[in-house]
Amino acid sequence: MAAGDILHSFASPAGDPMGLAWSGRSLWNADTGTDRIYELDPATGVVLHSFASPAGEPRGLTWSGRSLWDADRATDTIYQLDPATGVVLHSFASPAGLPMGLTWSGRSLWHADYGPDRIYQLEP
Repeated sequence: MAAGDILHSFASPAGDPMGLAWSGRSLWNADTGTDRIYELDPATGVVLHSFASPAGEPRGLTWSGRSLWDADRATDTIYQLDPATGVVLHSFASPAGLPMGLTWSGRSLWHADYGPDRIYQLEP
């Protein structure tokens, strides 16, 4: 096998997939077309669970061990979500205008913003 070879694939649950995160047992996918966040079985692609995004354009997703984090472009807000219910546990404004990528380092969030083309390390 060579680098970049496809190991596995399945159809996205909706038509406009954006953010993707791994929780250690499942994949999480944000879709801007349906404004939903989906938990997926990584072996089959079956939707295990889904809930409405807290705002209209979920982009970046990351898993912090207990919570799912969502960077939303419609509200320029970063949301901490309960993965079981989708309830917003905490939120704060994105430091700039077009939040996109999001990842968890174990202690802080890293956030890529398209507006000023910057990457930020954030205190959650």
